[in-house]
Amino acid sequence: KQWYQRRVRAREAISENMSEDDIQVYQYGFQCRASYRQSSRSSDVISIAYSPFSGDFAVLDGAGITHWNKDTQVDKRLLTYPSNKKQLLKQIMFIPKYGIYFAL
Repeated sequence: KQWYQRRVRAREAISENMSEDDIQVYQYGFQCRASYRQSSRSSDVISIAYSPFSGDFAVLDGAGITHWNKDTQVDKRLLTYPSNKKQLLKQIMFIPKYGIYFAL
């Protein structure tokens, strides 16, 4: 019973010192904030890299590299392989130290 009384007092002390602006509610489970749909003319996704600085994604697929921004939901093809060199690159990653994408 003592632990319950201490818990109630602690909860009351917290509620007295906090306003509704201080409280954040998080929903349980997966929360979809944005989605990317690969265009039908492009091939399957091989690798994805994310830049935390700008919120941009670099999507590497069999036809080249696509840039996608989660805030604007706009994608743009940055690199297209020559027709005889499909799946030329195999991996893409973001290097935070230099702020660049690196592809192998």
